[in-house]
Amino acid sequence: MRNSKLRIIANIVVFAGVFLFPWWLTFLLAVVALFNIEWYIEIIIASFLLDVLYSIPINLYWGHEFVLTLVAIIAFIVSGPIKRRLIFYT
Repeated sequence: MRNSKLRIIANIVVFAGVFLFPWWLTFLLAVVALFNIEWYIEIIIASFLLDVLYSIPINLYWGHEFVLTLVAIIAFIVSGPIKRRLIFYT
C-alpha cells in the first residue's frame, strides 16, 4: 500500500513537473523516483513527453530529437542491476 501511494505522488510530481519545471529538474525528480520505486516505467513516458514538447533537432545529437527518452531507457535498464547491489535498497 505504501508503494502505491508513493507511486501516485511521484507520478503527480513528475508529470506536473513536465509542464512547470525545467527539463533537467523534472528528469532529476524522475531519476530519484526510479531509484525509490520498483519498476518505475513512467520515467520513459515523462521523458518522451519532455522530448515531444521541448526538444529540437540539433547537430550535436546528429539531428535526433528523442535524446532524453533514450537516456531514460538506458537509466531504466541500468537501474535494475544497480538497485540489486545497493545495501539500502529493499
